[in-house]
Amino acid sequence: MIRGLVAGAVLSIICASADAHDWTHRRWAGLTQQQQYCIQAMKSRAGENCCSHDDKGVEGGVKWSFGKDSYEVEVTDPRNGEKQIVPVPREREVTNGAPCGIGPMVWWYPSYDSYGKMTPVIKCFWAGAGG
Repeated sequence: MIRGLVAGAVLSIICASADAHDWTHRRWAGLTQQQQYCIQAMKSRAGENCCSHDDKGVEGGVKWSFGKDSYEVEVTDPRNGEKQIVPVPREREVTNGAPCGIGPMVWWYPSYDSYGKMTPVIKCFWAGAGG
């Protein structure tokens, strides 16, 4: 359980920009090579790779539940810290995740309208070993 929480905390920065040469060491610290491969191989039902170098919004250890017809995840607006419960579109669920000892993750990014209202866009969701 604690290992999953530590891995979840590390995952919150795993797929961020690859500008710095020490990207690999910072992003994968605390994860086994098997966990690293597992994360890199994850894809949504739509066939999109979850982890790419342009990802900025990956959260590990995310709170989630199964709502009326889909998973729901809690995300935090990076501008003001407000939490929001968001339904996960079925095509954004990860279905090829191997049991690699990591907790739930959501890949997402905020989209803002002209009034500053944030709408979370879910790229991928992995419920973890218990999902």
